[in-house]
Amino acid sequence: MSKKGRKPITISNIFITYKLRVITIKGRYGELSFRLKGLFFIFLVRNNIFIRPCYKKYNNLWGTYFSCISNILFGTNFMFKDTLIIDGVGYSFDLDKKSLLVDIGFSKVVNITIPSELYCKLSNNKDKLHIRSINNIALGDFCHVIKNLRRYNPYKKIGIRSINEIKVLKSRNKK
Repeated sequence: MSKKGRKPITISNIFITYKLRVITIKGRYGELSFRLKGLFFIFLVRNNIFIRPCYKKYNNLWGTYFSCISNILFGTNFMFKDTLIIDGVGYSFDLDKKSLLVDIGFSKVVNITIPSELYCKLSNNKDKLHIRSINNIALGDFCHVIKNLRRYNPYKKIGIRSINEIKVLKSRNKK
């Protein structure tokens, strides 16, 4: 039994279809579909969605599917956002049509193609990259690829990090 899965998901201004184990959600910013692996009942009562497994063996997927569907609802209505900050002397981001150019001290500028479902915007200083998407999985994967180019080092204070990411310094022992 899932504590989260028992609760209803409230919806507003969203068009939902469910056919052949595929749920399609159309919101203000776009449309996403999600394929359910197990057999689940999906009930739509007033402005609430209820998810129930058909058999006990699908109870372990109940909470996972609840979270996936609620993330899709949030993404199609409000969009997921993330901001990446680049720190270091001479480090910068640059946008070129559908590619991101990252200058992080290598001999050549790193060129990364931006997926079609992501929207990127640069700040004036070219040190902050604002990324928006309706799909949180694609957003997280893209941010992870960029951060892995030059991981943030809190001691030297250089690298690429997320705006809400806090790296803790180890304490120093004084003799």
